[in-house]
Amino acid sequence: MSNLLASSQYRATPDTPHWQLALGGDGVVQQIADVHQCIRIILTTPKGSDSLRPDFGCDAGNYLDLPLDAARPHIVREVRAALVWEPRIRVDGVAVSQGKEQSGGHAVVRITWRLADMSGTDGRNTTSVVMGGAA
Repeated sequence: MSNLLASSQYRATPDTPHWQLALGGDGVVQQIADVHQCIRIILTTPKGSDSLRPDFGCDAGNYLDLPLDAARPHIVREVRAALVWEPRIRVDGVAVSQGKEQSGGHAVVRITWRLADMSGTDGRNTTSVVMGGAA
């Protein structure tokens, strides 16, 4: 067992204290990639599905059956409320658009954010999250 963990294929040595295992792949995500992944996890986890943290997650999916114009303000509100779970960021904006109709119908949420310890417009990042339907 120790030989398996010592092999280079399974050894991960993150360069930063901010890291986590990569979803759907091997290895780890670090730094900004870690924040992007955390945002996606928060927004795609239905609120109440984590029994140890019942307020964790986002209820934006509850509004996907409404017409986009009616759903947009509710989705933006839910996304902003859910992102308090990521204290490393400050949200600058949330935009909601309709996904491609041929892909099953969904909403694409684009979050513009910066790290909480940065000021000004430098360091802006955008994370896109697909909600409902297929990507």
